[in-house]
Order: sequence, then structure tokens, then C-alpha cells
Amino acid sequence: MECPTCGALIVPNAAIRFDDEAGFIVGNGHVAHFSEKQMTIIIMLRDAYPRKVSREQFFDSMYKTTADEPDFKIIDVFICHIKKKIKGIGIDILTIWGQGYRLVYQEQGDG
Repeated sequence: MECPTCGALIVPNAAIRFDDEAGFIVGNGHVAHFSEKQMTIIIMLRDAYPRKVSREQFFDSMYKTTADEPDFKIIDVFICHIKKKIKGIGIDILTIWGQGYRLVYQEQGDG
């Protein structure tokens, strides 16, 4: 099934479970735990699926009430750490250069 908006392949994977409050994801026999800010990024990606989320959207959501904002590149660092943790779970984060990031579901067996 393709997304009518962007044409991306939609492959919902019921075997993947997101526990937003506890901060972990379970899939394909793997468990990955995340910090609060990492989980914020994951939730935003999941909720936007199959659309992309811009670095600005992540930054605004995570630091809107913080007076001492970190460098904008911190989002890239968070994404890098998340990508390492989700390896083998059945999801990945696709970088769309100059635009943002998008969650992708891998088909079963593509671990």
C-alpha cells in the first residue's frame, strides 16, 4: 500500500511495540531503551509516519521552554544515537537531506 501523499511504501508492522511512557521499543526480539529526548524524537517520527519531520520541528518541540538552547546540530546527534539503538528492531530513520527525517518500517526478515 502506498501513501497517497508522498508515494512511500506503507508497511505497518504489528510486531513492533512502542512504549512511550517507559521509553523503549520492542521488535524482532530486540529491545531498545531511550532517553526522554530520544523518545520525543521517536514519537514525533512515529506520529508523522509516513511524512518527514524537519530538524526545526524536533528542535522547537524539545527546546521551546529552554532558555539555554544547545547548538542546532544536537538533533543530528540524537538521530545518530537512535539509529544505532534501533538496529534489528524493524524500523529505521531515513535522512532526507536538507528536509528532515522519516521513519521507515522494514519488512519482516530484513533485520
